[in-house]
Amino acid sequence: MSDNAMPVMRIRPGLNHVDVLVRVIDAREKRSVVTSTGTKDMSEATVGDESGRVRLVLWGDKAGSLKKGQPVLIKNAFVTEFHGQLQLNAGEYSAVLEANDSAVPDENSIPKVEPRHSKSEGYRRGPRGSSFRHWHSRGY
Repeated sequence: MSDNAMPVMRIRPGLNHVDVLVRVIDAREKRSVVTSTGTKDMSEATVGDESGRVRLVLWGDKAGSLKKGQPVLIKNAFVTEFHGQLQLNAGEYSAVLEANDSAVPDENSIPKVEPRHSKSEGYRRGPRGSSFRHWHSRGY
């Protein structure tokens, strides 16, 4: 694994500037979606490393750029949660780079587990035991 690459199973919602060295397990076609900021091109893929698998969303000019079986280094990604599932996002400030094939396990060696977080993660105890949500900043 690359010196700065984070294992897939260590990603958590709210993380930014995440680098992962992964193999593309499944890649879907580019499509357009309507967001709160307008229509955007996006595609989805499942990627993984020796620790597990995660959903990857590619935005803008990166959408549709991955092929099944391809080893890639994704730099400066950010992690969100969508419908209760963690997802890694490669956006405008991310890079998707070709990686050395021997640097990532083949698809059959990638565990079929996904990162999870507890429902209470991101919450902190307030005065007298009450909970409040601690929101993470993207830091742009």
